[in-house]
Amino acid sequence: MAHGHGFWTTIDYVAVGSVEESVRRITERSYRGGHSASERLVADIYEKSTKNLLTALDFGESGIEVVRIYDNSELRRHVRQVLSLRRGRPRSVADNVPSWLELLFRGTKFEISGLREALKPRPHRNDRTRER
Repeated sequence: MAHGHGFWTTIDYVAVGSVEESVRRITERSYRGGHSASERLVADIYEKSTKNLLTALDFGESGIEVVRIYDNSELRRHVRQVLSLRRGRPRSVADNVPSWLELLFRGTKFEISGLREALKPRPHRNDRTRER
């Protein structure tokens, strides 16, 4: 893996939220002279992309050091970072995670509620403070 050879690996994943939204934006762009793609191709890319993202999040499986996920689902808003993981552990989770990401992670070890829980401070083992 890259890490074993001294390389740091990072993925910045930007998504619009759904296949339908991707197709709509590509169609709109093609009307303005930009590239186009068939709905089938867009759907295939979307499916592979989401599978690859779930693999990338698992440091043990992918070896990817940092994964940052950005939401670009709302037109006329800036792209915003909604999640960051380092070595498979959450570093930040936005207060308002888009529903497409919640759905994508549902039923996986990366469910948003679990990631938020992992960010909460935990008492240290050496902390001998106890309720009496």
